[in-house]
Amino acid sequence: MNPSRRKGGRPALHLGAAIVCLAAMVAAFVVFFPYGPACRYLEGEILRRTGLAVTIGDLAWGLPPRLRLFRLTWQPPVADWPPVTVDELTAAPVWSSLIGGNVAVALEARLGAGLLRGELRQDGDLRGEVAALALRPFFPARFAYPPQGNVHGSFVGGGGNGGAGRIGFELTLSGLDVDGLAAVGFDNDRLSLGDVGIRGEVADGRLSVAELGSQGGELVVRGSGSLLLAADPRQAGLAVRLEVRPAGELDPLLAGLLAAGGATAAADGTYRLQLDGTLARPQLRR
Repeated sequence: MNPSRRKGGRPALHLGAAIVCLAAMVAAFVVFFPYGPACRYLEGEILRRTGLAVTIGDLAWGLPPRLRLFRLTWQPPVADWPPVTVDELTAAPVWSSLIGGNVAVALEARLGAGLLRGELRQDGDLRGEVAALALRPFFPARFAYPPQGNVHGSFVGGGGNGGAGRIGFELTLSGLDVDGLAAVGFDNDRLSLGDVGIRGEVADGRLSVAELGSQGGELVVRGSGSLLLAADPRQAGLAVRLEVRPAGELDPLLAGLLAAGGATAAADGTYRLQLDGTLARPQLRR
């Protein structure tokens, strides 16, 4: 045999052996990885860092390198309130961020047909977007006035640049309807609000709305205000100012409710209102 040919074959042989060994190591890692204990560890870390008690159904590794979590479930501490379930959460490194030192992770969460996508950086900065997230699954089946519609928009915030704990958002609730009104005497069971735009932020346990506006519905709504968040969503405190103008003929019962609350229409048909109280028991004021 030609010695030079034998020597030339050795690098290829060594490379092939290395690839086989590497594949065997990856396979062994995937097969013998302690998936159950890893899920419990992640549940504990989420509880420690956020105070939310979640359960993780399963996890898996993927290529390119990424971690996939399945069936993340959080049960709100409210009787009869449905659990919030993330069907799949994927986390993957943002390779370009390794150069600058402020390492980032790309996150993608699927909730039914809805999608949340964003980046979380080492300094706590967070930015992302939400698309086609349905409102109805977040409310109990027996909720008196269930909303229908989808959420779209963007959010940004986090710990960098002095923005610790603040998340700003610009959202659109598309096709927003409120059902169940016939049970309290309205002529129509459904009130259509069209598309509702909301701009605001969440900080220090308070959701503040700097601007709210609707178009394409039965009511034209403008407003601002705040919601003091609570463990029980029904006890969240309201402080909202609204301007409401009927796009067409106002339902007689709604007109009566506005009048009972002391609201009177301006020359252009606009009612100026203030809502106080809680989500469970809102109070209408002039």
